[in-house]
Amino acid sequence: MAKANPIAQTTTLTGTYAALSATRFLCRRVTLGCPPSNAGDVTISLDGGATGVTRPPGWWSTYDWLDLSAVQVKGTVGDELQIDGTTGGPT
Repeated sequence: MAKANPIAQTTTLTGTYAALSATRFLCRRVTLGCPPSNAGDVTISLDGGATGVTRPPGWWSTYDWLDLSAVQVKGTVGDELQIDGTTGGPT
C-alpha cells in the first residue's frame, strides 16, 4: 500500500472552467470547500464543463477517490476553492 500524503491547496477562480490539476492526481479522500468570504458561487463540473453544479460561499463536501484532473471549476474572478485531503493508498 502506498503511503498517504496530505494535500492542502487553494485555487483562485476565474470566469472560465479550469481543471484542479493538469495531470491525473488521484486523492484517497478530499474535501472541496468554498470559503464564506467568496463574493459569489462556485460552479463545479465533472464532465468537461458541459454541465455544472453551483455551490454557494460556505459550502464544503468530502469525496473518496476523486481525480482532481477530472474536476473543473469556475466562479467569480478572485474567489477561491480550498482543497484538503490525502493521496496514496491502493489505486
